[in-house]
Amino acid sequence: MKKRWLYLMLCLLLAANTVFAEDAPAVLADEFDNGVFTVTLPEGDWYAAVLEDGSTYYYGDENCSLDHGMINFVLERETGLGNLEMTDELLDMLYGNVAQSMASASVDGKYGQEDSEIAGHRSILFWYRAEMSGLILSVGMDMVVVGDDMFAIMYSHPDLSPEEVKDVVKEMSAKTVYAGDSAGDSTEGSTPGSASAAAPFDYSMATEEEPHSMAVSFVAGRDMNAAMWMMNEESRAALTMLLSMDLYFTEGLQEDPEYDLFSQPSYVGSLDDTVCVITPVKTGEMTLVMLFDTAAETACYYFTEWNEEALERLQETYSDQFYENSTQALTDYVVQMQQAIDEYTSGQNAE
Repeated sequence: MKKRWLYLMLCLLLAANTVFAEDAPAVLADEFDNGVFTVTLPEGDWYAAVLEDGSTYYYGDENCSLDHGMINFVLERETGLGNLEMTDELLDMLYGNVAQSMASASVDGKYGQEDSEIAGHRSILFWYRAEMSGLILSVGMDMVVVGDDMFAIMYSHPDLSPEEVKDVVKEMSAKTVYAGDSAGDSTEGSTPGSASAAAPFDYSMATEEEPHSMAVSFVAGRDMNAAMWMMNEESRAALTMLLSMDLYFTEGLQEDPEYDLFSQPSYVGSLDDTVCVITPVKTGEMTLVMLFDTAAETACYYFTEWNEEALERLQETYSDQFYENSTQALTDYVVQMQQAIDEYTSGQNAE
């Protein structure tokens, strides 16, 4: 799975648990249309409020309060998922990761989940009770991955039960149209690599002979030496995720190749003060190697061909300790990050 998926998932979950300021002008609407997905809204009066960032929320009253419910939609494009062969097994993994995080957002630890369908494509439907800005609301969300698009329909209401909210979301899902299907360019069922026309990634920008230095922020200032980062599968998963975040956000390597953190093994090794994170590219032909000097708190990265010989060479080089990452530990760390975001958001709302 491309590592960017993890950040998109966090953004999606954060959006699902945030109540925005109710000061945007509202107009009556009966349909949501962003040019990619078109959704018919439920019966009744719905008032669309467009915020400064362009996002649109639909409220059941013209005052844009939560008293009569709120509907919002999340669309992320160019996720890199269209380059994957979207098998049932991969969908199970993707949706399972979201389910775990959704469960952590439930105020009573209870949530419902079932397979659903959006615009003829398999989706996953959740419903639970959550706290938003001091209110306890029933929340329903239906999420689908179609080609390179990740789309979610979300509905929150203070008086309806989670099951009633679920039924409303399911009704909207049944009335959703995907423009990619009508245009005949849906990427569902495509073979890996067939959906993207982007230029090949330039791996020569950072080689083992000339690695590229990278700034560190997320992984820095934690007062952890190499042995501490290597001491268990949880700390190694944290190192992998934090270094990846530094590469993505701090270094700005956002037009990156697709890293396969979940369906291909990744590795963590160490030598003296240096820890090494090895993340294969999805195609399996190349791998990203990130090196973090824990004493100097400096880091660099490079790309190299990926095969058994490369793995053996890296294992021999970082020979103090060398482990394959635990997929479960990586998933658990994503959940922990989401919980931290929720706690921070709750604190900001309380202020």
